[in-house]
Amino acid sequence: MRERWHLLLAAVVGLATAVYVYDVTAPAGIQVPVVVAAQDIPPFTRIEAGMVKLVTLPEAAVHPNALRDTGKAVGQLAIVPIQQKEQILGAKLAGARGSGLAAALGEEEMAMFVPLETGRYPASFLSPGQRADLVFVAPTRPGTPGFSRLLLSGLRILQVERDKLQPFGDPNGGRLAGITVAVRPDQAERIAYALEHGRVHVLASGSGTSRTGSGVTWENLFHPSPHPSPALEAPVTLRQDAPVVEGDESAE
Repeated sequence: MRERWHLLLAAVVGLATAVYVYDVTAPAGIQVPVVVAAQDIPPFTRIEAGMVKLVTLPEAAVHPNALRDTGKAVGQLAIVPIQQKEQILGAKLAGARGSGLAAALGEEEMAMFVPLETGRYPASFLSPGQRADLVFVAPTRPGTPGFSRLLLSGLRILQVERDKLQPFGDPNGGRLAGITVAVRPDQAERIAYALEHGRVHVLASGSGTSRTGSGVTWENLFHPSPHPSPALEAPVTLRQDAPVVEGDESAE
């Protein structure tokens, strides 16, 4: 339902943009100020001063809901993609519907920060608006074999955090320190448990389609097409010092 809402909103603001492009051909008359995007702005991006600028256009070419002051755009959250030179409409910003990340969340969603191992991911690896998959790796413990398995898939990235202490001369602008994703309560519980009892790795996903994995242990690590490991299929006695994700409970 949330995805359909975004598509509908994108269609509405896209139509508004199309009207603007048509009106640009109107005869020059009174010039008025209007805020436009100085660059492409991905969805769920916090708008900074350099991302927008004030230009003057013929009054007939300016959308009636376009912002006239850059101060009303800076600090707001873009909730749909905004193209370079596109007029900034209030309906495209979080301020029109709420504040902060709450404006980008559905009724049953919450924002959750997932810390990443510093130095593992380049800053350009992920960006807001992309989808991410999470893989959980459980360490080997007495009586419990280690394993890796797809935890969740198709999570919507709201924000990315970069390591402020960048390596000297790093051309990519540092490394990812973590991502903020939109999750349901049950997904938040899985991620929190995984972070406490193992490692979580993030993958760039091509879509929001839910998928599952069969899981990998030493027994099937080098198989061309790994089948579920017996260690992951067989019932396991849950130990307080060796938590285990059983069956398909760790994947959507």
